[in-house]
Amino acid sequence: MSPPTNVNKQNNETEYVLSLEKELENMKANHLSSNNVKADKQKLKFYTGFIHPELFDICFDFITDGQMTEETDYKLPLVEQFLLVLVRLRLGLSEQHLAYSFSANETISTKTVSRIFHRWIPLIYRRFKILNIWPSRLQILNLVPMSVIVKHPSLRVIIDCTEIKISQPRGPANQQVTFSNYKNCNTAKALIGVSPTGAITFVSELYGGNISDKEITKRSGILELMERGDEIMADRGFLIEDLIRPYGIRLNIPACTGGRSHLEPCEVAQSRRVASTRIHVERVIGRIKEFKILTHVHSTYILPHLNEIFFVYAVLTNFQEQLIK
Repeated sequence: MSPPTNVNKQNNETEYVLSLEKELENMKANHLSSNNVKADKQKLKFYTGFIHPELFDICFDFITDGQMTEETDYKLPLVEQFLLVLVRLRLGLSEQHLAYSFSANETISTKTVSRIFHRWIPLIYRRFKILNIWPSRLQILNLVPMSVIVKHPSLRVIIDCTEIKISQPRGPANQQVTFSNYKNCNTAKALIGVSPTGAITFVSELYGGNISDKEITKRSGILELMERGDEIMADRGFLIEDLIRPYGIRLNIPACTGGRSHLEPCEVAQSRRVASTRIHVERVIGRIKEFKILTHVHSTYILPHLNEIFFVYAVLTNFQEQLIK
């Protein structure tokens, strides 16, 4: 004997409701949120660069401490706005992509995504600027492995320059200032300083790509931070001996032949020591370039925030795994 029709109907309705609830849960799980991203360390690192949920929370609390209030018209809590900005910086996703990804409970528009991004970047920049990322001699000695101290006891900073491709500016003068012969395109150029532990300790303003390594070192202000007796390590392209001499700073660069047919054995050994330590600044610059917004998004769109974004990149890199342990 078959069950009454109304029982079958009730069972079907219950199954339908359960299927809808399951579908809704799946939709929420597939949308980006601070909870589901922080619950998975691999996902957290992929989307934000942070290696621990606690670091995400510490950074969020520091940035928003008395600085921001909820904006109801943004339709996203502050912590989700923060995540959205990090994801945009890290992966360079389009505004439309982010609007879909963060529309779990209520649809947000591309205009909202843009407003959130342009609201947060100056704030993060101002808050990070408060931080003193330049360590004292004592701090470096306490943190640097003994193997590095033995080879470079006075090393204070390792420097190198990096360039970001930008759209060709209007006007011949601006085009000339930003044209990089090295990259064969228009770029913005910055000087990066890294401690012997691999942490970023100095970030210059961005300059036109035509500027030389020597000139950017002079203008950046890094030499004024150093103390007499410090050692600065760089590539052989940094011809800055005359700049650092008045500061009592020693320059450590790989040896060059200087017209000779070969290097002496002691020079080869010294160059290898420099190369094994100097590579850390190249690895750090590689980490900065893992933030894809400057390569995936047309640079004219973010040009007003270019300096701010680059500095934010650099500081966020210090929240990643330590290079030298």
